[in-house]
Amino acid sequence: MKAEIQKQYEIIVDLRKCRRAKSRALNAIDGLFKKQYGLLKAYMRELLRSNDVSTCILKVTDQSDSSESGVSQRFYVCFAAMKRGFANNCRPIFGLDGCFLKHACGGQLLSAVGRDDNNQMWPITWAVVEAETRSS
Repeated sequence: MKAEIQKQYEIIVDLRKCRRAKSRALNAIDGLFKKQYGLLKAYMRELLRSNDVSTCILKVTDQSDSSESGVSQRFYVCFAAMKRGFANNCRPIFGLDGCFLKHACGGQLLSAVGRDDNNQMWPITWAVVEAETRSS
């Protein structure tokens, strides 16, 4: 970081300033993640309001020892229209897939996908979980 600043801006900074700047940047990112994950309950309520027979489940860990509300652990979404479309228009076979979320919070994005009459992919449901385990 120190060499990059000197090369790009022709400024000499000491290692202590670089460490403080990195610490501030990481704290800002951490605060942004907490703010965004804090909006998940409102997002889930809005999804259920606008898609009344859809399924949304948010699992939050207990934070009884602190003043904060719980930490988001899992989030599952299945829209009723996607479920009906799969049942009425797709082959009775589906695939499951997952990918790692590479950010500070980590976890995995899991999805279930079917195939329609034109052999195109049809998303059925998705979930964000802490790890690919039996309980999640």
